[in-house]
Amino acid sequence: MKKLVFALLALCAFASCDNGDDIPRKKDRTDIPLTKSEQALADAGNDFAFSLFRRVSSSHAQPSNIILSPISVNYMMSMLNNGATGKTAEEISRVLGFGDSKPEEINAYNQKMIVASADLDPQVTVHTANSIWVRDGINILPAFRESNESYYKASVRNLDFSKPDALKQINGWTSKNTDGRIPEILDKVNPNACIYLLNAIAFRGEWSTPFEKSDTNKDIFTDAQGREQEVQMMNASFQGIVCEHEKFRMLSRSYGNGAFSMSILLPDEGVTNAEVIALLNVQSWKQLPQNRNGYQIHLKLPRFAASYDINLNDVLQSLGIVSAFSSDAADFSKLSTTRIFLSRALQKARIEVDEEGTKAETVTLGEGWASSPGPRPEMQKMDFFVNRPFIYLISEYSTGAIYFIGEVNQIKF
Repeated sequence: MKKLVFALLALCAFASCDNGDDIPRKKDRTDIPLTKSEQALADAGNDFAFSLFRRVSSSHAQPSNIILSPISVNYMMSMLNNGATGKTAEEISRVLGFGDSKPEEINAYNQKMIVASADLDPQVTVHTANSIWVRDGINILPAFRESNESYYKASVRNLDFSKPDALKQINGWTSKNTDGRIPEILDKVNPNACIYLLNAIAFRGEWSTPFEKSDTNKDIFTDAQGREQEVQMMNASFQGIVCEHEKFRMLSRSYGNGAFSMSILLPDEGVTNAEVIALLNVQSWKQLPQNRNGYQIHLKLPRFAASYDINLNDVLQSLGIVSAFSSDAADFSKLSTTRIFLSRALQKARIEVDEEGTKAETVTLGEGWASSPGPRPEMQKMDFFVNRPFIYLISEYSTGAIYFIGEVNQIKF
């Protein structure tokens, strides 16, 4: 069996951890250099990621399989923020963690992340695309158009929303930018809509060392309801690092040269995903490396796949973005001479994990309406058997930015 190598969690806080000889080293990666203020935006983005994940997870009456892309929500809302002012802009900035940063600074940071993430690793593809679709007759202000075209490479197109071809074009863009794995984002173009803002991200990552398919065996996974499932369980043995918390353990597996990784948070026996999610925020996340140890690990990880659709209106409002959704209070006067409010925000995402790597895609949409219409020391052994519900993240090493976050309560593939 080949020895699999895992990189430590792809977060800045983990940069101080020692890498094993077989773990991809920094010289093999291309990091994203951030200024102090840009790193603050990255940290705030992760805080938003945990807040969003916590609200969505807790909104389900029963434990569910969830996958979200918080950075995709951030990109879409940042484009919209270029048209916001007053209380609406203040609420968006507070919830997304923009602080006192000006829109140009936020745009420049997002542009750096979009451009740099596409070229960090030859074994990882991060394709990001943005588009804005404007109903014929709606006047978009030049500064709003220019900011989104310049920083986000967003294609801004006027379209006759009343024609059937409008739905085909928007969904065609969605399918094209997710390799056809999310074939549509809309089932119809709302007759009251006057603008659609879309962000799409397609992630393709090959494990630094693939699982051996011959080591994948049938095994038991106990779901959140206590029911046993027979699943295809991937197996690996390697020397790696595990971060240990009183309620869960975490290890990370790298893709390619280590620029991106998947972190797996496995709750202890008797601890639920919900209990772990309640603990997650930027501060607790950064403290995890304080209790890390090296082990000779036997990992069992099930193949899994998940897809998830969510209307984000309620969760974004519960987090504090309120006026944007109000036809009376929304202030997007920097977007258009027409009074516009955010009528709907939604996201579709999916993920597939197997022996070779990971495929993950997301599309986030905002719909606006007019207000009126070498030798190693001896290591202890650890069995890291992911045979019960768990949480996972896909993040970038040098900035810590979380691209996807989710939980698995039942195996589907």
